[in-house]
Amino acid sequence: MRIAPIITNETCDHRCAFCRVRRPSERPEIAGSRAIRARIEGALRAGAEELVLTGGEPTLRRDLPAIVAYAARLGARTILETNAASLDRAAVLRLRDAGLDTVRVHLPAWGPAADRITGDRGGFARTREAIDALLEAGLRVADLDAVVLHKQRSQIAAIAFAVALDAADLVEEGRQDAGIGIAHAGEGIGGMGAHIGVDQFLAVLARP
Repeated sequence: MRIAPIITNETCDHRCAFCRVRRPSERPEIAGSRAIRARIEGALRAGAEELVLTGGEPTLRRDLPAIVAYAARLGARTILETNAASLDRAAVLRLRDAGLDTVRVHLPAWGPAADRITGDRGGFARTREAIDALLEAGLRVADLDAVVLHKQRSQIAAIAFAVALDAADLVEEGRQDAGIGIAHAGEGIGGMGAHIGVDQFLAVLARP
């Protein structure tokens, strides 16, 4: 299946030092509704079947459900990439009803460390609540992605294990296609990462 990224905006409610995408304000040629619809149409004409709505932080857009609905009307499956910190249950239901198919949740760390990195006090707890709301709404949470900063490299095993525990909850909910992503952002200028299925990751953890 051909997949195309669609940038919805460039601002973000988090202030992660490693991020080189976030801008202080939006550019109309990127975040304008007409510009986004044109990119959606262009991607579908080029053969894309699945669109990844990404940013910035897409959930900052009040018209995000309308964007999802527009893509769905044109026959595209939509994936939302988000930190989920701004997603309450009402917002989740609006996105589901608009036709959202899948959500990828990104975290820069696990637990209180996440809030220190993002500068969003309480953001990690809200993200966990959003994951619950997404599952309760019947949406597919395909990935729980954790970025591991260079200075956190000694914590990779602990972060991966924490992500695995939440991903295991997704499997218990019947989400066997859920996955785990671990990315290493060396010095905050890029990185390398991998994605494996939950069942594969848990099998690795179970090894003696």
